[in-house]
Amino acid sequence: MSRLSQLVTIQALFRVHPGRREIVDRLLAELDRRASGEPLVLFHEASFHSDNLALRIAFPSAVSLLDHLADTSDGFERLLSETDLIRMEVHGPEAELPQLRGPLGVFQPDWFVLVAPRS
Repeated sequence: MSRLSQLVTIQALFRVHPGRREIVDRLLAELDRRASGEPLVLFHEASFHSDNLALRIAFPSAVSLLDHLADTSDGFERLLSETDLIRMEVHGPEAELPQLRGPLGVFQPDWFVLVAPRS
Protein backbone atom coordinates (compact mmCIF):
# COMPACT_ATOMS: atom_id res chain seq x y z
CA MET A 1 0.00 0.00 0.00
CA SER A 2 1.20 3.50 -0.81
CA ARG A 3 2.33 5.75 2.01
CA LEU A 4 1.04 8.76 0.12
CA SER A 5 -1.80 8.83 2.61
CA GLN A 6 0.70 9.76 5.34
CA LEU A 7 1.97 12.92 3.68
CA VAL A 8 1.66 16.39 5.12
CA THR A 9 0.28 18.76 2.48
CA ILE A 10 -0.61 22.39 2.11
CA GLN A 11 -3.28 23.35 -0.36
CA ALA A 12 -3.84 27.05 -0.79
CA LEU A 13 -6.08 29.12 -3.03
CA PHE A 14 -5.15 32.69 -3.97
CA ARG A 15 -6.72 35.43 -6.09
CA VAL A 16 -4.12 37.13 -8.26
CA HIS A 17 -4.28 40.92 -8.16
CA PRO A 18 -5.34 42.49 -11.48
CA GLY A 19 -2.45 42.83 -13.92
CA ARG A 20 -0.06 40.82 -11.72
CA ARG A 21 -0.24 37.38 -13.37
CA GLU A 22 3.14 37.74 -15.10
CA ILE A 23 4.82 38.63 -11.81
CA VAL A 24 3.08 35.72 -10.07
CA ASP A 25 4.24 33.36 -12.83
CA ARG A 26 7.85 34.46 -12.26
CA LEU A 27 7.50 34.07 -8.48
CA LEU A 28 6.06 30.58 -8.91
CA ALA A 29 8.90 29.61 -11.24
CA GLU A 30 11.40 30.77 -8.61
CA LEU A 31 9.59 28.94 -5.80
CA ASP A 32 9.40 25.80 -7.93
CA ARG A 33 13.12 26.01 -8.76
CA ARG A 34 13.96 26.31 -5.08
CA ALA A 35 11.60 23.48 -4.14
CA SER A 36 13.10 21.19 -6.78
CA GLY A 37 16.42 21.41 -4.94
CA GLU A 38 14.90 20.22 -1.69
CA PRO A 39 14.73 16.40 -1.52
CA LEU A 40 11.93 16.45 1.07
CA VAL A 41 9.56 18.47 -1.10
CA LEU A 42 7.70 15.58 -2.69
CA PHE A 43 5.69 17.76 -5.05
CA HIS A 44 5.17 21.46 -5.60
CA GLU A 45 2.36 22.22 -8.04
CA ALA A 46 0.52 25.31 -9.16
CA SER A 47 -2.57 25.57 -11.33
CA PHE A 48 -4.77 28.43 -12.49
CA HIS A 49 -8.44 28.98 -13.13
CA SER A 50 -9.09 32.52 -14.35
CA ASP A 51 -7.49 34.79 -11.72
CA ASN A 52 -7.36 32.04 -9.09
CA LEU A 53 -4.14 30.24 -8.25
CA ALA A 54 -4.15 26.86 -6.52
CA LEU A 55 -0.91 25.76 -4.90
CA ARG A 56 -0.28 22.23 -3.60
CA ILE A 57 2.87 21.15 -1.80
CA ALA A 58 3.61 17.80 -0.13
CA PHE A 59 6.14 16.68 2.45
CA PRO A 60 6.90 13.47 4.36
CA SER A 61 6.59 15.30 7.73
CA ALA A 62 5.72 18.53 9.49
CA VAL A 63 9.42 19.20 10.11
CA SER A 64 10.21 19.05 6.39
CA LEU A 65 7.32 21.42 5.69
CA LEU A 66 8.62 23.90 8.27
CA ASP A 67 12.15 23.65 6.84
CA HIS A 68 10.79 24.42 3.38
CA LEU A 69 8.83 27.42 4.64
CA ALA A 70 11.92 28.77 6.37
CA ASP A 71 13.92 28.42 3.14
CA THR A 72 11.26 30.09 0.96
CA SER A 73 9.59 32.60 3.29
CA ASP A 74 10.82 35.59 1.25
CA GLY A 75 9.30 34.18 -1.96
CA PHE A 76 6.05 33.32 -0.21
CA GLU A 77 5.84 36.85 1.23
CA ARG A 78 6.30 38.28 -2.28
CA LEU A 79 3.57 35.94 -3.55
CA LEU A 80 1.24 37.20 -0.82
CA SER A 81 1.93 40.79 -1.90
CA GLU A 82 0.68 39.99 -5.43
CA THR A 83 -2.34 37.90 -4.39
CA ASP A 84 -5.05 37.57 -1.79
CA LEU A 85 -5.08 34.32 0.17
CA ILE A 86 -8.62 32.97 -0.11
CA ARG A 87 -8.24 29.65 1.66
CA MET A 88 -5.55 27.38 3.05
CA GLU A 89 -5.86 23.74 4.02
CA VAL A 90 -3.31 21.64 5.85
CA HIS A 91 -3.73 17.86 5.60
CA GLY A 92 -1.75 15.33 7.57
CA PRO A 93 -1.59 12.59 10.17
CA GLU A 94 -2.90 13.64 13.57
CA ALA A 95 0.56 13.35 15.17
CA GLU A 96 2.10 15.83 12.67
CA LEU A 97 -0.44 18.67 12.77
CA PRO A 98 0.27 20.13 16.25
CA GLN A 99 3.78 21.13 15.11
CA LEU A 100 2.23 23.28 12.37
CA ARG A 101 -0.60 24.98 14.25
CA GLY A 102 1.59 27.75 15.67
CA PRO A 103 3.71 28.57 12.61
CA LEU A 104 0.80 28.35 10.14
CA GLY A 105 -1.89 29.71 12.46
CA VAL A 106 -1.51 33.25 11.10
CA PHE A 107 -3.04 31.99 7.82
CA GLN A 108 -6.06 30.52 9.62
CA PRO A 109 -5.96 27.26 7.67
CA ASP A 110 -8.53 24.53 7.86
CA TRP A 111 -6.93 21.48 9.48
CA PHE A 112 -7.66 18.05 8.01
CA VAL A 113 -6.64 14.96 9.97
CA LEU A 114 -5.91 11.97 7.77
CA VAL A 115 -7.85 8.83 8.51
CA ALA A 116 -5.75 5.73 9.13
CA PRO A 117 -5.66 3.50 6.03
CA ARG A 118 -7.99 0.53 6.15
CA SER A 119 -6.49 -2.91 5.78
